[in-house]
Amino acid sequence: MSSVLVVGAGLGGVRTAQTLRRLGHRGPVTLLGAEPSLPYDRPPLSKAGLAGERPPVWLATSPELSAAGIVLHTGVTVLSLSPTTVTTSSGSFSYDQLVIATGAEPRRLPVPQPPHGVHVLRTLADATRLRQVLAAGSRLVVVGAGVLGCEVAATARSLGVEVTLVEADTAPMRRLLGAGLGERLAAVHRAQGVDVRCGSGVTAIRGDSAVTGVELADGTVVPADNVVVAIGAVPRTDWLRDSGLTLADGVVCDESLRAAPNVWAVGDVCRWTGTDGVSRRSEHWTNAGNQAEAVAAAIVSGRPTPYESVPWMWSDQYHLKITCLGDPADGDDVRVTPLDDGDRLKAVFSRAGIVSAVAGFSAGGAVLRLRGALGKPLTEVAA
Repeated sequence: MSSVLVVGAGLGGVRTAQTLRRLGHRGPVTLLGAEPSLPYDRPPLSKAGLAGERPPVWLATSPELSAAGIVLHTGVTVLSLSPTTVTTSSGSFSYDQLVIATGAEPRRLPVPQPPHGVHVLRTLADATRLRQVLAAGSRLVVVGAGVLGCEVAATARSLGVEVTLVEADTAPMRRLLGAGLGERLAAVHRAQGVDVRCGSGVTAIRGDSAVTGVELADGTVVPADNVVVAIGAVPRTDWLRDSGLTLADGVVCDESLRAAPNVWAVGDVCRWTGTDGVSRRSEHWTNAGNQAEAVAAAIVSGRPTPYESVPWMWSDQYHLKITCLGDPADGDDVRVTPLDDGDRLKAVFSRAGIVSAVAGFSAGGAVLRLRGALGKPLTEVAA
């Protein structure tokens, strides 16, 4: 019976281990986690978790893992990889099959920073530290208006924090929603009292021992007590530098998510070639879970198959649940249909007359009903 070592105890890693057991794998399954806690779900960290409304959502408890015969080691730092062994701060672990699920770490601003007041949000510890400083009336600058930055801004505003949202692009979440929907989202944030500043980069963070302000490219200084940097993430592949694996903004895998014989990758760290021949990496929650199930099935069956999955994401901001299905791109045509007199809407993206994506503001049902329209002519989609 082959042993499987899963490095990384986020959603991708835990789902891989659980699916191996569900599909009947009888060999040893070992799960290595970098953080000291039990594995937990990350999406609530920027929303209910940051607001202090919900304790951590555990992906699996110790009794559940033990009952499934999954051995969890927490607080483990991985150091290097050889063809049969992973070396860590807690010793070496051998394997027959290796699944790399080490995720990503926050990208940092390339400017000098004071020792106190600059935050990122990736871990439970990050969320705890940030929650402690988000006092009503305090001043927060969020740098980056992607999904994470917008969610942090919305949560902080709900706590009475004075929020400035700074984005170098032309609109919040433009890469996912396009310029038009991004501008609508900016209007929602402004209506909630957020100072949204798009088309502006950050050149400096002011302050000696603690943050006092953020200097923008136009010379404006925005006063701040705290700063959250949410400008994307970098795959955690530093420990793989001498492994012989191909690394290029992630672990490079084939269409079946295999990086080398008996080595696989899932989640944020995985860069795979799709059936369309395009190399891509996805940081969406649903992708990590879907890839985990695909890799587990390949290990159990011994028959790798091309991984195919429709991109799907969601984000909770104020009263809105924003959803996006598919793969929108710059230059897509967008047809927006209001669903009421307020903010609810659905949007259909098309490229050369073919539906590429569907998005919605508080319109999850309407979006999902159009799943079958992806890849079809726009003329076949009902208004």
